[in-house]
Amino acid sequence: MNFATRNWIFSLFFFLSPFFSNSQCSEMGTRSGSVFSSDNSIGGFAFSFPGNVLSNDDNLASASAILTVLSGHTNYLKASGFGFTIPAGAVICGIKMEIEKSATGIGILAWVEDYSVRLMKAGSITGDNKASGANWSSTENNYSSYGGITDNWGSTWTPTEINDPGFGIAFSAHITGLITLLPSARVDHVMITVYYNLVLPVEILSFTAKPLHDHSAVLQWSFGDPNAMKEFSIQRKIAGSDWTTIHSQTVNDNSFNEAKYSFTDKDCPEQEATYRIKIMENSGKIEYSKIVMVRWETHSLQLYPNPASDHFYIKGALVNNFITCINSAGLNYILPVQRVGADMYKTNIQKLSKGAWWIKANDKWILFQKQ
Repeated sequence: MNFATRNWIFSLFFFLSPFFSNSQCSEMGTRSGSVFSSDNSIGGFAFSFPGNVLSNDDNLASASAILTVLSGHTNYLKASGFGFTIPAGAVICGIKMEIEKSATGIGILAWVEDYSVRLMKAGSITGDNKASGANWSSTENNYSSYGGITDNWGSTWTPTEINDPGFGIAFSAHITGLITLLPSARVDHVMITVYYNLVLPVEILSFTAKPLHDHSAVLQWSFGDPNAMKEFSIQRKIAGSDWTTIHSQTVNDNSFNEAKYSFTDKDCPEQEATYRIKIMENSGKIEYSKIVMVRWETHSLQLYPNPASDHFYIKGALVNNFITCINSAGLNYILPVQRVGADMYKTNIQKLSKGAWWIKANDKWILFQKQ
């Protein structure tokens, strides 16, 4: 099968792929390299004319055993500069390498086999060795395939690394020869297919915040496609401080079964707060929602009994767990309050001296008489 026919089949497959391919990895591209070399960092048999692997044209790169060295490894036949343009933000699903290879001078006791089949990242060899244990055939125009649609060769890949000119393959064969048979490893063409998934940004359909009478806030939101994200956090900002994460959740297949989600913030110390959602998408990209604001109204407070001698009660929604007490002589006390019911607090005032005191709660002042 010539290369033009293979390209036609690939184009047909690309057109039909939405109907029968893996829905997460339906995008792909096939490229031949543009930079080739025989790297002697491995082996003793050099590849002649490494640039011949540019295309399937029966012009071969070859490495052969010699009488003085009957067996050993070939140099790395390297190919890079594949010219991929994978979109930024895409998730790499798998990589497939195809090599049209054949051997001559082989027999029962003389053969050629894979030694090292690796990928290159930024020019450096990386990942799994995909070498096959099968002997090479003498038949030409047969492609051997390595990796696949869900195989990342034991490494992680980003679009930038795939698009880099240093991305490519490094290939070495092992030759076993006899005095009467000197095998040659021949390569006509190498090419790479990269499978990737275009991840759409997470869409936040709605995000609202509602204050409640007990000084809590109910946040409600919905995502267009929660499976497109890895995790999310609810963040709060109050006056004089930076954004603080108050709730985080990692997304998995069972996390989201409904369209809307909610979280209740019960610990805001101020009368006003703003909220946002921080999203980490599967691609690693960080996105933020719009900002929503909550403002709690300061409700009227009731203090009784008034006057009192050892304790009094405050009815209403207190912002803090303490009150401030000041008298006409300038004495100042900070007294803790104890919650004893819904919007009901008790304060021990035994340390206060007799007389008139101003009680400050929720930025409001109440005149109180200590007996």
